[in-house]
Amino acid sequence: MTPTLRRFLLLLLVSTSILSGSDTVIPETQEVPAYRMERGYKPEITAIRVDTPPKIDGHLDEEIWRTAPVGGPLIQNNPVPGQPMLQPSEFRVAYDDNFIYVALWHWDSEPDKLVARYMRRDDSMRPDDYSILVFDTFNDERNGYWFRVNPNGARQDGSISNNTTLNTQWDGIWDAKTQVTDY
Repeated sequence: MTPTLRRFLLLLLVSTSILSGSDTVIPETQEVPAYRMERGYKPEITAIRVDTPPKIDGHLDEEIWRTAPVGGPLIQNNPVPGQPMLQPSEFRVAYDDNFIYVALWHWDSEPDKLVARYMRRDDSMRPDDYSILVFDTFNDERNGYWFRVNPNGARQDGSISNNTTLNTQWDGIWDAKTQVTDY
């Protein structure tokens, strides 16, 4: 294991915002620029350094999440790979000496259709709505770690080897809290 991964810990902050009411402000779905679809394109985001870690409670109302650069636009993998997300989604990243913090926002114009059945760690979550974060920690586009969380806060993770092997027996040390709210 490389020195950078000796203490690999990801603290994942997730908020799933459900829309209701006619006065809800929701970000516009962004057009995905053509260069994002080119082979070899590597997306980047600027993570901001924090001295005080954000609270991991699913509420993303701290100053850090208002000032960190927004990542995106996100591209869907399912149901139509390579297309813009059907509902707006955003993320932001922060870090300190020990941890990486990721905050996700997902808006849904049909909250009654939100699917969130699973609640245990390492359940499949296949029929649920969920988000997956993949970290290419080796910067080789072949090996890394992935983290999945659903609106209930159920977590699943694994390691990826050679772009072909997904090891769901790998259990990283990380936390996730979710909050489904009216926005």
